[in-house]
Amino acid sequence: MAVNKCFSAGSVTAPEADYVSGFCPFNNVLTNDCYYDHDIAPLDDDYATPKTTAEMKTLSTFSGWNFSSVWKLGAFAGGNRKSITNEDGEYSVPVKDGTVEVFLELDPSGGYPFLQFETKKSIAKSGRTRCDWYVRGALPEEPSLYSWGANWWGQLGIGLFDDAKYPTPMLVGSDQWGSVSCGGAHCLALKNGALYAVGYNRYGRLGLGDTDDRNVFTQVGSDTWKYIYAGNAYSAGIKSDGTLWTWGWNYYGQLGLGDNVDRDEPVQVGSDIWEQISLGTHHMLAIKSDGTLWSWGYNYYGQLGLGDNVDRDEPVQVGSDTWIAVAAKNGDHSLGLKSDGTLWSWGRNYFGQLGLGDNTNRNAPVQVGSATWKQISAGTQFSLAIKSDDTLWSWGNNWAGGLGLGYTDPDRTNTPEQVGADTWKYVSGGSDHTLAIKSDGTLWSWGYNYYGQLGLGDNVDRDEPVQVGSDTWAMISAGEYANMAIK
Repeated sequence: MAVNKCFSAGSVTAPEADYVSGFCPFNNVLTNDCYYDHDIAPLDDDYATPKTTAEMKTLSTFSGWNFSSVWKLGAFAGGNRKSITNEDGEYSVPVKDGTVEVFLELDPSGGYPFLQFETKKSIAKSGRTRCDWYVRGALPEEPSLYSWGANWWGQLGIGLFDDAKYPTPMLVGSDQWGSVSCGGAHCLALKNGALYAVGYNRYGRLGLGDTDDRNVFTQVGSDTWKYIYAGNAYSAGIKSDGTLWTWGWNYYGQLGLGDNVDRDEPVQVGSDIWEQISLGTHHMLAIKSDGTLWSWGYNYYGQLGLGDNVDRDEPVQVGSDTWIAVAAKNGDHSLGLKSDGTLWSWGRNYFGQLGLGDNTNRNAPVQVGSATWKQISAGTQFSLAIKSDDTLWSWGNNWAGGLGLGYTDPDRTNTPEQVGADTWKYVSGGSDHTLAIKSDGTLWSWGYNYYGQLGLGDNVDRDEPVQVGSDTWAMISAGEYANMAIK
């Protein structure tokens, strides 16, 4: 099917408060197969929470439609459209004059509903048409937030500043949260698009206009955000309009603002639109909406990937390829996935964390093997990645078993090695420990555990994955010695 837009976007007022609505006018002759789907706008407001049900109605004044044209419903998950209907399916409804009603039940883990118009044949007759469509979803409660590990600076969000070790996941308040990111000693979280921060606030990394530590989540401004990242001593986020903002420590120009001045409130980086960010110890990586990769900050080990070792205080483009993911958490090396799924690495390589079979630093991206990958995470001195077949692989520093390979001697590996034989859907590397969610939603941890950061109720290191409780989880973020996760 050709990918051609059939309509121009519009809007219409929904008949009831719990409906999401849209509008699609048409007045041209179509000569190619085409579709128009509503999974991007205005349904993007629904991305925060999967829905258990979706109801579609079209109230249309169609004329001249080919009757092989259909409306479809499906699910949108993990950045990919997963249609659960087809041209002859139960939820595929022929386009026609008048009202069409469809009710679709979705598994809450299956994703977010989308509505799509599709025609397999050209439409030979023009006609002024309009369809008002509505999708109604039954909202479940958002997942709950849990934390565990070290709490010196209040970073667990439990209302305390202490040096106690918390080795078991604890519920953080009674609110419902949609996203979380933990850095060196602070965490950021999103609740209904609003940004909150907690923990250590030296250099203003919490973005609250001061340097006072917080032991409970405190709201940062009043804007809405869609992506956040807590780094070592600084922070960054992408607002709902796609603009990039940074704050905190800026000694190496890692805020990308053209200077070395710390900020205690979010400041916009240029005027471009961005899709993803990742923060190393002193450098930052970001992908623009066109898929290009940009970097700035500290570059002693070549971690900016620019072919030299010169620091930058403003974004500089890395090559000319397109990318879908980057990772540089609290370390001096970088990982990236290109749009073809290939894995690339650059920067510091003393522990073999680049996965290239040696211990030589690189100042430009070098491909890691020939496999294709779907998710990456950079620990402080090690790396983790999930291949396209959902297997988990690790490499780099392994002194406390953070690679999950069942051994600590040797204490490093410079090529990817598979972690067990299970399948996984998400992994997050901390300072010297790892958290990961298997395909069945269960949470597993391994590595350094002095502060109870493995969440296993003790302080014993593990060199292979051990399950954390029996619940299922939606999201995890491994910080330096403290973690947060959303059930």
